[in-house]
Amino acid sequence: ISPVPSALPTGCFENKHLKAWRFRLQGAMIQTFAMGTYDLVGECACHGYFECLDCTEASFVYKLNGSWVVSSQGCESENMAVMIKDVDALSPFEAIGIWLERNDSALFVNSSSMILEYFVFLSGSDAQSSRMGFYKRIGDCDERPYFQQINSDDDIDYLYYNMDRSWWYVGSYGCGSTFVGLYSSISDVASPFSITSSWFEWDGSSFVQNDDILVSASDNLLSLAPSPSPSISPAPSISPVPSALPTGCFENKHLKAWRFRLQGAMIQTFAMGTYDLVGECACHGYFECLDCTEASFVYKLNGSWVVSSQGCESENMAVMIKDVDALSPFEAIGIWLERNDSALFVNSSSMILEYFVFLSGSDAQSSRMGFYKRIGDCDERPYFQQINSDDDIDYLYYNMDRSWWYVGSYGCGSTFVGLYSSISDVASPFSITSSWFEWDGSSFVQNDDILVSASDNLLSLAPSPSPSISPAPSISPVPSA
Repeated sequence: ISPVPSALPTGCFENKHLKAWRFRLQGAMIQTFAMGTYDLVGECACHGYFECLDCTEASFVYKLNGSWVVSSQGCESENMAVMIKDVDALSPFEAIGIWLERNDSALFVNSSSMILEYFVFLSGSDAQSSRMGFYKRIGDCDERPYFQQINSDDDIDYLYYNMDRSWWYVGSYGCGSTFVGLYSSISDVASPFSITSSWFEWDGSSFVQNDDILVSASDNLLSLAPSPSPSISPAPSISPVPSALPTGCFENKHLKAWRFRLQGAMIQTFAMGTYDLVGECACHGYFECLDCTEASFVYKLNGSWVVSSQGCESENMAVMIKDVDALSPFEAIGIWLERNDSALFVNSSSMILEYFVFLSGSDAQSSRMGFYKRIGDCDERPYFQQINSDDDIDYLYYNMDRSWWYVGSYGCGSTFVGLYSSISDVASPFSITSSWFEWDGSSFVQNDDILVSASDNLLSLAPSPSPSISPAPSISPVPSA
């Protein structure tokens, strides 16, 4: 392990990038040694350089090639254990997206449960005094950090960004809501403690300017601040599938799969289970749960895919994922939000919509054929892991830089693959219409027999891959031309 570098860059580090100096990494499933509290100790390549205070092994955080990375080897080392890709983030406090962890085959895999947690302190308002106090980062909202109040005896509030208006809000309904008690307009900054415009507070009749309101970083609460205790309210009464379904506008091309499984909710557990297509709702697919503990339905509403016990077009939803462009729930990308007992939507990073696809048609790459299970997202598309291989486990994923779908052993971000389909900017792999190319041992050759199809009958039957991972084979790169 290398110590903090003895010669730090000078003349290029701007303190305005760092208005906070301490954070905590937590939630890794593989690289657990790097989880702990980090402090600023210097500079690395003109950005902040952080060292872990309480990790089980020495660990450092720094910026490298457009990503914020975690490594045991220190400044500028490319042997990183964890990374988050965010070119624009000037500090780790501002980094947005899904963390990637390195496994024992040097593959980077999504780590949706991992988070960089820190605290801010909101002060200066008497009219909205119940909303003052400490807030903890709990995820992302509209491509900015998302915070939950942690020390309130009243309703819990949220501090979050609204991309449509470029405003920061404080209110009880959380991400996406415009029903708030405080707002700061013209505040397109990457973190709330960088806000320089005035705050406005609701005084009971109107919003009035209050220049005393301030969001400041808090470095001394990482081990002291309590988390709010979760509580769950009873599910509302349940409506059946609507008797009259819309006709004439539902396009079957949006649905090349018909069954999925929701799992991982921490609050709205009643809605976890296997869903089947049962009809249409507002010109999109309408799904009913087969095995949930209570009746539950999935449908599209106001640009989100939602889960509700009250059926088609009900706005009393329990779970939602915001993705205006997703024509089906199979294509929805992002973080699910769960409703808690105060009707607030909170991030549910462990929740996933899981389904299976079947890859077939290649003899040269026969070990890569078979069933793949969706395990998360990669480059704003679903991300799949092979589940029935006796050899090395492969991954099916999208590459945004080339608009290609890949199949290879190194997973999300890698261009060392055995199969690829070019010119395939589609939302899911079973919508691919362009040809696949396979590595035959000396070059990539076209194979029009290769096909990705949806699999509806494996949700309760398909085994999960063994967690042990064998070394990755040598793989020929994608051709440069």
